[in-house]
Amino acid sequence: METYPQWWKPVCDLMVRDNLPFRRAAFNCGQDLPVEEAAKIETQHAFQRCLETQRRAFYKEIGSNAGWSKRAAIGQLLMYADKLSKDGAYDKAVEAVNKACRLEGWIGGDQDIKVFGNLSAKEFDDIRTKLKDNLERASPPGVGEPLPN
Repeated sequence: METYPQWWKPVCDLMVRDNLPFRRAAFNCGQDLPVEEAAKIETQHAFQRCLETQRRAFYKEIGSNAGWSKRAAIGQLLMYADKLSKDGAYDKAVEAVNKACRLEGWIGGDQDIKVFGNLSAKEFDDIRTKLKDNLERASPPGVGEPLPN
């Protein structure tokens, strides 16, 4: 286990969780560092390993959250799509919606829209035609035909 100053871990945690730059996170943890010293610490391999350890711990925490689900991921994608659309980034918004559709299973890797379960529209039509043909062959003559007036 690598040793480093105790204040590094909470600084790295703030950097990861709140997306703060090093000096701001350090200041929030009570370390008012000059620019030169901050640059020196931030580029040290030991500090980078501490940062990566905190990053992995944060990702593990997010991934093991009981509220994390496919629905949550889709909701997040749709929220980002809405924000992108409001910002005028329509192409990126469409891509986010496309990704949400993929997660839903509505679009497969081949860009076929899924109509029923994992069936494409063509596969669904083929099955419907086969069923209709089988029913017509199995029905006695006159069954299923309209009655005369």
